[in-house]
Amino acid sequence: AILTVSDSMTPSRASTLAGLILLVVLIGNALALRAELSISRADLNDNVFHLTLIERIVQAVEHGENPLDVWSPEWSLGYPVLRTYQPLAHFLVAGIYFALGKAVSLLTVFTWVRFLSVALLPLSFFWAAHRITGSQLTAAAAALLAPMVSTNFLYGIEYGSFTWAGSGLFPQALATHLLLLSLGLAWNALRDGRRLTVTGALVGLTALAHLIYGYLAAVSICLLAVMPDSPVSRALRIRRMLWIAAVAAVLASFQLLPLLLDHQTINHSRWEPIWKWDSFGALPVFEWLITGDLLDFGRLPVLTFLALAGAGLWFWRARRVAANPAHQFILLGAAFWILMMFGRPFWGPLLTLLGVSQDMHLHRVIGGVHVFAVLLAAIALSTLWRELAVRKRFFALVAATLFLLYPMLRERALNLANNARWGRANLAANQAAADDVKGVLDQARLRGGRAYAGLAGGWGAKFKIGDVPVYTFFSTAQIPAVAFLYHSMALTSDVMVRFDETNPAHHRLFNVRTF
Repeated sequence: AILTVSDSMTPSRASTLAGLILLVVLIGNALALRAELSISRADLNDNVFHLTLIERIVQAVEHGENPLDVWSPEWSLGYPVLRTYQPLAHFLVAGIYFALGKAVSLLTVFTWVRFLSVALLPLSFFWAAHRITGSQLTAAAAALLAPMVSTNFLYGIEYGSFTWAGSGLFPQALATHLLLLSLGLAWNALRDGRRLTVTGALVGLTALAHLIYGYLAAVSICLLAVMPDSPVSRALRIRRMLWIAAVAAVLASFQLLPLLLDHQTINHSRWEPIWKWDSFGALPVFEWLITGDLLDFGRLPVLTFLALAGAGLWFWRARRVAANPAHQFILLGAAFWILMMFGRPFWGPLLTLLGVSQDMHLHRVIGGVHVFAVLLAAIALSTLWRELAVRKRFFALVAATLFLLYPMLRERALNLANNARWGRANLAANQAAADDVKGVLDQARLRGGRAYAGLAGGWGAKFKIGDVPVYTFFSTAQIPAVAFLYHSMALTSDVMVRFDETNPAHHRLFNVRTF
């Protein structure tokens, strides 16, 4: 059978082999990412924004303020970011910092939490795949393939979203774990009625870590509830799904309510690329799927081939016996999120029926595509392992695995090697300039008002220490600045980037005192 241990391999042997594969993957992933523990101390991406939010939470707690509704003056001329932004990942770092008695620096805690959230992703893939499929080998294959995803900065579940040279999507890294845990628990909860409340709590926590990943979890569970599944009636699964939804909504309500109450004062920025709001359209997504760029950018499309093979296996198997529910759910999930990634250019106002607002960054549903595609690919790879093991072709099994993995491992290793090399050079440049930077920041604080070191759309993007733009340092020092739009939620965001440095009236209007 596709999703059960073959007769030639006992459950204990399969469990031992799966555990060994998982251990090797986790050690290898941690070693490959180890440079992050040092180079991440001089960030240049969205992690600058996340670290500053964490610092603001700590300050609010220490001064008796409400950390869920506190003013952040650093960006976009000021905005209460934590009132309307998903806070769980930031509160996790702040909580660990306080739990350690402030003996470890906040930057060190943040660096380690970021590192572990990426290094341990294969573990969550293993757990979810095992819960859904019941197969240790499929779970091991999922853990092995999870770090192999590669795109051209499409904000999915890949190193490029999380590493130093990437996008700095720290909350998404934590939310990916919670999404996988939610799917794994929901698979059993809808079928046996147990742990419904725990599943709902996990879905709520996923939303608090990343609103769109909470949406991915919720809609995927709805799909699980309505799909054909003969062992449990659809009506019963829907009732159980409603209980999960109620628990998740209650837990996430303190974050969802401000979004509803403040929607008229939350900016829909004209400066953000339209594809972030609307996604990419059917033709680009279909082209990326066929060429492999959706999973295998810059290399042979091996992961894409395995995912398509996993889909083909379901159709081949369904012609002969009853469809395997786990395999069916994974295939439906992959197909559904690919269709959702077509976005507004294809679906238009129909997306409203699925709860997609005009203010949702629809391109982020690529996370759902990646999760289910990796699980499909894991089914194909584990099936190959079983078929060769049944025939006792162990040399062929090892050779086929290495043949499939080599293009992915080679490309991922090069990606991380470049990340480490660039990051070390940047760290050295920033350490050498640390005293000068501190002197500038001290003067800017003393002068008050706002600071200015160029806009991201102009010379400011090239005015750097190492690879870090100078305006970045105003953010981490919590000095108000006319600078990069680390967020665009404030209505003043679209005004700030119109600052004209050659106009003295603008300097007075924006209160720029340090140039």
